[in-house]
This record gives sequence, C-alpha cells and structure tokens, in this order.
Amino acid sequence: QLSERMRYQEIDFVIDYARFDEQGFSSTEIFQDELVVVASAFHPRINGEVTAAELLNEKHAKLSRIHGQRSFSEQAYRDLDCMPFYEGTSLSNVLYVVGQSELVTIAPRWMVEHAANKEQLQILDFPFDNAAISGFLSWHESSEKDKGHIWLRDQLMMICGEVVALN
Repeated sequence: QLSERMRYQEIDFVIDYARFDEQGFSSTEIFQDELVVVASAFHPRINGEVTAAELLNEKHAKLSRIHGQRSFSEQAYRDLDCMPFYEGTSLSNVLYVVGQSELVTIAPRWMVEHAANKEQLQILDFPFDNAAISGFLSWHESSEKDKGHIWLRDQLMMICGEVVALN
C-alpha cells in the first residue's frame, strides 16, 4: 500500500487525484483538472455530447479500488447512481475497454488526452456541476526535515505551477 511505502520511505512522494488525509501525511494541491465522460469514437448512441440522463442510462467501466487505495473514480462516481458493468485495475485498461466497446467511463481530462488509445475515444463534457478535480503531491511527515526531500518537493511544486500557468 502506498501509505505504508511512504511511511517507511520506500517512496518519497505520490502525485495523485486522491489526497492523503491520514495522520502523519502532508498533501498540497499542485494542479487542477476536470472530469470528462469518455466513450468510444464509434459509440452508437453517443456522438459529441451526452446529457446527465443519457450518462446514467449507459453501462460504465470503472476503476476498481486497488488494495484499498482511493482514486479519482470515487469522486467521479460519488453522486451518480450507476452500476459498473466492468471494473479495471488501471485507467489504461479501462480506457482500452471503453475504446473497444459501448461502455463509457468518467476520468480526468489530462489522463484521457494522454492515453495511448486516445484516437479511439471521444472526450465529452461532464454533464454535472462537480467536474473540477484536484491533483495532490503527498508525502510522509517523517521526511520533512530531509534537505534532498525538501529540494525535490520544491522542484515538483514549481514545475507543476509552471505547467498549470502554461495551460
């Protein structure tokens, strides 16, 4: 589990859409993203846009909860009453299945735009108000006095800030 690996300093940082709220961890927001609906480019019922009702009626491919680890998928599906038809262990797996089927999913725009199979996908606006999602840099507090850790954390925050400013 990531939190254990950070606690024992096997991993220095995690960049994720989930914030580490456990005691002994620090997290800071480093970028903003938005949730989007993803469907196959050849989906028979969805072409260019999707309404809330249409989204709820479709069959969904979702990211499964891996080893108890939270993910953006929890936030994306928190208020939606739809059952997963397929659960994958990685977003690339979920996006591959969506590209080859009539299933849809909800994912962060940046990750979909950089997917290996993005030519097989259509990216649609999320038809609800809660589309904003944040990315976090997280670490265990036991490494906060380490000069190398502080330097790398500052570099990551600066680089992410520059990338956000470019967009």
